[in-house]
Amino acid sequence: MVGKTVSHYRILEKLGGGGMGVVYKAEDTKLGRTVALKVLPPERVADPNRKRRFVQEARAASSLNHPNIITIYDIDEAEGIHFIAMEYVQGKTLDRLTARHGLRLNEALKYAVQMAAALAKAHSAGIVHRDLKPTNVMVTDDGLVKVLDFGLAKLTEPAPTSEAETVATVGPVTEEGTIVGTVGYMSPEQAEGKPVDARSDIFSFGSVLYEMLTGQRAFQGETKASTMAAILREEPKPLSEAAQGLPHEVERLVKRCLRKDREHRFQTMADLKVASEELKQESDSGELASTPTAVATSDRRKVGESSGFPREGRALAYKVLIGGAALVAIAAALALLLRTPPAPKVLGIHQVTHTGREKARRTFTDGARVYFTDWVGGRPTPMATPASGGDAVPIPMPLKDALIGGITQDNSELIVGSPTPDGQHVMVWYVPVLGGSPRRVGDLVVDDGAVTPHGRGLIYAIGPDVYLANADGTGARKLLSAPGGVSLLCYSPNGRQLRFTVYDYKQSRELIWDASPDGSNLHRFLPDWNPGGSECCGRWTPDGRYYVFQATVAGSTNLWALREGGFFGKHSREPTRLTTGPMQNGGIPVFSKHGKTIFFVGTLNSTELSIYDSRLHEFVPYLGGISAEGLSFSKDGQMAAYVRLPEGTLWRMRIDGSDQLQLTFPPMEVYQPRWSPDGKRIAFWDVPADGHSKIYTIPCDGGAPEALTSGEHGEHDPTWSPDGNALMFDYSGNSPDSSVRVLSLNTRRVTELPGSKGIYSPRWSPDGRYVAALTSGDWKLVLFDFKTQRWERLAGSGTGFPNWSKDGRYIYFVKYSTPEGFYRVEIATRKVEMVAGIGNAQTANGVAGYPWRGVTLNGSPLIARRAGTQEIYALDVDFP
Repeated sequence: MVGKTVSHYRILEKLGGGGMGVVYKAEDTKLGRTVALKVLPPERVADPNRKRRFVQEARAASSLNHPNIITIYDIDEAEGIHFIAMEYVQGKTLDRLTARHGLRLNEALKYAVQMAAALAKAHSAGIVHRDLKPTNVMVTDDGLVKVLDFGLAKLTEPAPTSEAETVATVGPVTEEGTIVGTVGYMSPEQAEGKPVDARSDIFSFGSVLYEMLTGQRAFQGETKASTMAAILREEPKPLSEAAQGLPHEVERLVKRCLRKDREHRFQTMADLKVASEELKQESDSGELASTPTAVATSDRRKVGESSGFPREGRALAYKVLIGGAALVAIAAALALLLRTPPAPKVLGIHQVTHTGREKARRTFTDGARVYFTDWVGGRPTPMATPASGGDAVPIPMPLKDALIGGITQDNSELIVGSPTPDGQHVMVWYVPVLGGSPRRVGDLVVDDGAVTPHGRGLIYAIGPDVYLANADGTGARKLLSAPGGVSLLCYSPNGRQLRFTVYDYKQSRELIWDASPDGSNLHRFLPDWNPGGSECCGRWTPDGRYYVFQATVAGSTNLWALREGGFFGKHSREPTRLTTGPMQNGGIPVFSKHGKTIFFVGTLNSTELSIYDSRLHEFVPYLGGISAEGLSFSKDGQMAAYVRLPEGTLWRMRIDGSDQLQLTFPPMEVYQPRWSPDGKRIAFWDVPADGHSKIYTIPCDGGAPEALTSGEHGEHDPTWSPDGNALMFDYSGNSPDSSVRVLSLNTRRVTELPGSKGIYSPRWSPDGRYVAALTSGDWKLVLFDFKTQRWERLAGSGTGFPNWSKDGRYIYFVKYSTPEGFYRVEIATRKVEMVAGIGNAQTANGVAGYPWRGVTLNGSPLIARRAGTQEIYALDVDFP
């Protein structure tokens, strides 16, 4: 096969092979990249089971987008040869890395965490690997794990509940009674030919981890039959005997993975991943203690006996030894002060509310009840529910569209915000918890605010500016100006520290900032911890020892805890993740009075692309209700590009649902794709790990993305010129420093559109005469005329991204102020009219953190509708 060309893949060398195929290193002659080509041997093609598993492998793996899972590029057949083209990884398989005595503990745990992350992702998609073993785990030269070969994967689907579902359900690849897998690593139920689930992979994971730590297989017989018998009936040699010095906690984790009864193993790979991460953190910090080695009594020496001191020198010896003991005691005490404390541990979680509606991300509690804002009939409604769980009831509120923003120090009054007439800010009110008339807090108009410790004042923000006022709203004075819009202000319990969220316009993300109570010492919180991610201000435990906050790391949003104030006043360790799994945390934590329970808003995400049906006056699934946003159509209307959620990858397909192709892969996250006029390329922008967004283009048939801008100031939202020879984009995003730039694709020269200071999100008209855009800060819809070289305002503040109609007669946009909905303005007459209301449709936040809205070529409104559930949960945590 070496030297042969299969389809457009030129085979360079053989890499290896197994029962499911032979793997070659090959060159993709179309895209000029190196791939791994897995070829099904010709003698196996006649076997329908092998062929079916081969195809199943590709389909299973290609549906998973994760940095620790091998990426599938293509599956095809050419000249009778069946093959899969996949990511080529330079590195070694785990069996080659595991020496006779095993890996070092921290190295083994590093690989184990990544393996668990890959399998947790697969399990969340209903895919069980079923053949996890060291040869199916590749480690790159820089330590990145890639799980390979889903050749025995089986889609696990719920049992059908009706005859119609029975027809639509994909049958399992193997039937009960068929033994599939690799002897030595398969689970007991797998060895017996019984149906398997995710817990079978957990057993295999334990077998692989055992081998990584000891250099020995957990189950090894002289024959396959004896090995299978050992799996079914014998226990592996204890880790403490197979490899000396391993901590008890590690042995306990491996032992739990290898339980014969799957009911006694870890029940989910997500839980196992968290446990592995905790062990790795404790190992890295030196908290994990090795298993002590027994010392024989005969080897212990008594002070003064056979010590080598003459009798007359023993008094001196005692003094020396006592002095040494004192030094040892001092050193031990100092080590105790300086040691990193154990990480917080989650003890349990339970659901508090069951409304199934969207909620504001902040909750508050007086100990007995939890207060929050629910969306009922599309409008914000203050609610209360028992802290122990139960029915949520509306709080009588004479204020329109009120949102709960806090609770007073004595728990007698809620702090509530209601929108100003223009919808741009909120007025602040005190509302009695037990009912009564609201009273306004002075004449304050704010964006966000909070009470100060002991309830003596209010701290609030307007844009980037932070102010402090008395509790009645008087005596306001400015404390500081932040580098972006401020929200979610919070004081430490002792009142000595102020934290808040700053929206970074250039990088389109939220960051936490610190300051002293008087506004001085302004600086980033954990500036080097989460590059490219975002963090949202949280709250301290009542005793002030821990700070719990929300952060998005590698695309997953969860709660994290950080121990404050170490021995020298520094943070004592990196943050510890508290939540995990498919539920994404969407809320800011609030603590119970004893500080052991955290209430937060959790979201089980599910997104459904929907279109407005003018006959039904509601949004209905579009393109099969795919989980997508950022829809863009080719000029002929036959193709669509979209961003798949929640991964943020770019895909394209025909509008009939056929010819789907993934164009980008993690860790790249794609925003706002746009088809070129000739239909050959797609432009988009992303935010890489360094936080500097760039403009890219990519061939619509696949290939490597080409960066067209440097990302120096953050470039966003590209739009094509009608002739396809230029791209227009905004420079610095939604910020006062933004402007609109034009990049010539022929000369690569960049020019600035006249008068575009403070303007962003441009859209070129189909005839090339106009540019529609938004003003930064207040989001007004404006129009630039190339003939007059002037800008004109078309709609008031609070508008969303504009879109041109195919014929250029209208600009469609979303208006966020009441009544919220889709609007359009006619260019000839400047007349604004409503097209469709949003109504009760709850839109989902996409990869950029905000709801996406768009239109089809004929102007039909599109939204990414949230189809998941959002509830309040209580998390019980042990804070050591």
